[in-house]
Amino acid sequence: MPKLQSYRAFTGLHWETGSIRNALDFAGARAPHTGEPYSEALLMGVSGGAVMGYFSFAYEGYDPHAVILTRNT
Repeated sequence: MPKLQSYRAFTGLHWETGSIRNALDFAGARAPHTGEPYSEALLMGVSGGAVMGYFSFAYEGYDPHAVILTRNT
């Protein structure tokens, strides 16, 4: 795998928004209203914001289980 010589590590708050912010920053994308890299808060908002979801699964031969979603990724 090639190394990206000018890539700078970013300490993100969440892996979903932090990795998107990193990629956009590396590509040179900037928020037009500030000239700064896009914030994780803005990226979270444009992706649909925080969500809650609940799914229950019942497969033949397995115990039923539930999945609770707490973020929009």
